Amino acid sequence: MKTLILMRHAKAEAWSGAMTDFHRHLTEKGKSDAKQMAEKLKNRIEEPFLIISSKAIRAKQTAEEIARTLSYPIKEIQFDEYLFEELTPKYFFKLLHDISNRYITTIVIGHNPWIS
Repeated sequence: MKTLILMRHAKAEAWSGAMTDFHRHLTEKGKSDAKQMAEKLKNRIEEPFLIISSKAIRAKQTAEEIARTLSYPIKEIQFDEYLFEELTPKYFFKLLHDISNRYITTIVIGHNPWIS
C-alpha cells in the first residue's frame, strides 16, 4: 500500500518587513524539530521513498533536515514552486497522480493552511 505523509515546514523565524515570506529561515528549534520528526519516521517509512517540498526557504530547510536524517540524497528532493502560494486542489491531486509507482512512500512538505 502507498503512503503519503503531509508535513508542514518546521518552526520559522517571524515574518518582518526586512524579508519576504518566501525567504524566512528555520529557527534553531525548527531545525531540531525537523530532525526529531525524521527520527520518528525513520522506522516507519517504506522504501523507496520520495521527498517533495515547497521552494520556500523554510520548507527547503525542513526537507533537507529530513533528508539528512533519513539518509536521502538532498539532490533528489523535488522542489515544487506551486506548493508555496499557488496550490490548488486540482494541482495537488495532479502532483500526486504523477508520482512514479516505484515510490512506496512520499513525503510532501508545505505550508498551512492547505497542508492541515
